[in-house]
Amino acid sequence: MFTGFITPRKGLEFLAEAFSMIEPSPHLIIGGKWRDNKYREKIFKIFGSKSSKVIEPGYIPINLLPTYYSMADVYVSRSLLEGFGLPLAEVLACETPVVATDAGSSAEVVGPGGILVPPRNPKALTDTISYLLNNNSLRHELGKKGRDYIVNNFSLKTMVKSVLDAYKFFK
Repeated sequence: MFTGFITPRKGLEFLAEAFSMIEPSPHLIIGGKWRDNKYREKIFKIFGSKSSKVIEPGYIPINLLPTYYSMADVYVSRSLLEGFGLPLAEVLACETPVVATDAGSSAEVVGPGGILVPPRNPKALTDTISYLLNNNSLRHELGKKGRDYIVNNFSLKTMVKSVLDAYKFFK
């Protein structure tokens, strides 16, 4: 699964290339709004014959995201440039493991809840997704660790405490 506003900086061409090499071929859910139809056509050309395995629900309302995240076996973020990466935290809170690039803040957000791969490396992405799809116990373990990590490091209570501690430091 992947969700977000779909632009070239999200690196979907690398996901499409990797997806076309995964055997046996899984289904891929791409949720979100495409920047433009020309970019979508480019990505689906890369999917090639595997495009029939891609499900596009479009924009997914925020109240339905936890359901989608919880049903996914693996969430993939191929972003080439990312800020905090809120979808990563959301999906980890649903105990779904993540495969993400080691770009931007992904490593900090993913923590022990996933596996990081180099950007622009479809082979590493293919190998990692395949490995997780074929390893139920590891997916479950990463999902549990990811949720614990998010709850302990990014909950509202933790975030408020961190801000208050910062103010005490400057007092």
